[in-house]
Amino acid sequence: MSMIATHNEFNHVVAFEVSKAELLVHCLPADTQCVIANTSKAARRLLTAELKKLHKLANARLLVVCEATGGYERHVLEVCVALGIACHRAHGSRVRFFARYLGVSAKTDTIDAHVLARYGLKSERLRLYVPPSPQEQALKELKARRDEIQAMMIAEANRLEHARHASVVRSLKSHLAALKKAFDGFEKEIAGLIAACPVLARKTKLMRSVKGVGIVTAATLLAFMPELGTLSKGEAARLAGLAPMNRDSGRLSGPRHVEAGRAAVRRTLYMAALVAMQTNANLRGFALDGGRQSLRGDTLVITREPRLSGDAPYTMPMPLAMRMSFRHELSPEPLIQSADPKIVALARRVRGDTRDPLVAARRINEWVHDSLEKTVAVTIPSAIQVLASRKGDCNEHTQLFIALSRAAGVPARAAAGLARVGNKFYYHAWPEVFVGRWVAVDPTFGQFPADAEHLRFVYGGLARQAELLRLMGTLKIDVLN
Repeated sequence: MSMIATHNEFNHVVAFEVSKAELLVHCLPADTQCVIANTSKAARRLLTAELKKLHKLANARLLVVCEATGGYERHVLEVCVALGIACHRAHGSRVRFFARYLGVSAKTDTIDAHVLARYGLKSERLRLYVPPSPQEQALKELKARRDEIQAMMIAEANRLEHARHASVVRSLKSHLAALKKAFDGFEKEIAGLIAACPVLARKTKLMRSVKGVGIVTAATLLAFMPELGTLSKGEAARLAGLAPMNRDSGRLSGPRHVEAGRAAVRRTLYMAALVAMQTNANLRGFALDGGRQSLRGDTLVITREPRLSGDAPYTMPMPLAMRMSFRHELSPEPLIQSADPKIVALARRVRGDTRDPLVAARRINEWVHDSLEKTVAVTIPSAIQVLASRKGDCNEHTQLFIALSRAAGVPARAAAGLARVGNKFYYHAWPEVFVGRWVAVDPTFGQFPADAEHLRFVYGGLARQAELLRLMGTLKIDVLN
């Protein structure tokens, strides 16, 4: 648990460089160092002496800083709680980045202790350590041991699958039986602990009201993310390592990626999300959220694309680093033959001499719309076949557009869902192009960008689009605005 301290609240720092046997202590602003044993008695003696010194000074506020070291920092944390001293348990990577900011490349215990003290003195809004309740601490230890036993059971079961010698088989089966007994015991103890604690029981009941969240997921969140309930949804997602991190520069909006976070929480939430998707037939496997679409309960909000004007944030040919990020959306496929000489020659002619991907995509959209006869087709189209026949419906228009766009060097992908024509919604496919951000376009209707009456359900070719068949007769659509 933690709470956030305000900037400049502390003007004295005692930093502990923690090892198994010793604590290297650095104090600021006195700039002194000493080494003590890593015991509660030694830490209490040092911090008590430091408090006596500060009592003689006006407006002195003390902060203790130590790095998380897998449990060896517990004596320092326990003493700080007992003495009422504010304490921050620092993340090792952040302290290392702070050292780089200071221009410190060397790494020794002496240097690390000094850097850690400066980190505590200069950093803003540090999260102060709040000790877990006895129930939370017990749950964390029980859940960690339960997970360790589960990992051992999986490993032994894998070994048993390949064992041949009778003695080895007997040993593995005996060990598995013992592990299973211990595993069941920990499961029962965890359930009993949660049931006996009103706070944990209430949180568990609330979490399990969400489809896909079971007792294992709830126990994991309670054990390894006790801050839940004190964080915003964005902070919680960041702490779990599930928040997509921006990679934007200028007018370029790069792909988002998750990073860091608490691995145990992330693994468990993945399984919970997978179960939720498989048990909710209306949402399973569909790309309703993302881009200009956002799903809010049972309401799908589609934002109109802003008018596309000006230069895109990159010029063609796309820089190599960007091409690697969009290699799938720039590569040929069995039905999208973007490397075929006829497609390449046509793309070059339609694109002209422009190096602006926005202009190139607009020209390709206009050419496909103007050049293809609008007819209903019942074939599985390929770009080459469409180029030869010059006719087809939304699938043919989409396949040819994507092939030409990729041949021209502009990333493109297929999307499919529903589009409103008049007062009714019909199955429809259309492409999206990357011009600094993904933009939906529609060569069938001649729209650049596509209007907000396109409801995207899936990305991908005909195999993915076939998944829309299971929604037939199950959707009720009310247009709110």
